[in-house]
Amino acid sequence: MPHQTSWETQGVVKRFRGVLSAEEFVKSAQEVAADPRFNDLLFIIDDLRDVEVHNVAEQETMEDLVGVHLGSAFTNPNIRIAFVTTNQHLGAIANRLKAMLFAQLHEMKTFATMEQARAWLASAPARTGATRRDLRMETIDILQWPDDFWCFREELSEAFVRDDNYRVILCNSDEWKRILSARKTASPRAQSDSN
Repeated sequence: MPHQTSWETQGVVKRFRGVLSAEEFVKSAQEVAADPRFNDLLFIIDDLRDVEVHNVAEQETMEDLVGVHLGSAFTNPNIRIAFVTTNQHLGAIANRLKAMLFAQLHEMKTFATMEQARAWLASAPARTGATRRDLRMETIDILQWPDDFWCFREELSEAFVRDDNYRVILCNSDEWKRILSARKTASPRAQSDSN
């Protein structure tokens, strides 16, 4: 069944129902990326709650989706993507797509409800004014969990098992600099290694 795309002030909601083919899912991403409004987007919500049957997990489909996201990140790296589903298999596909894009060209998260997705999107606006140079720096953004554990974004991968309940601390922000400064002062070895 064809998807329904609803454009909002700073984002777009794609709603899928019934049978979702891999081709339809890829086509929906391509259509949004090709739209003239794409440059001003700050979010995309893929509403998958009403999908009953799908074949999105095919490797070729995942590679096509990664290709769309890689290309579109150079046009607009400011987008955050929320997947909304209670279907464990579709949630796993969203997490697999996220893992394939572990450099996080577009920040992605999965939610059970639209309310949760919209709250996340409203909680921390996407990076604005980014350039191609910023995309390289984004891999050294810091991801910090509620228990204060943190890692660089580039260290996040499918093999790194941790929930996605983290916040992003942008590279070269004051907080980012404080965290790295505290790390250096806490480790005498780090200081001696740099000399």
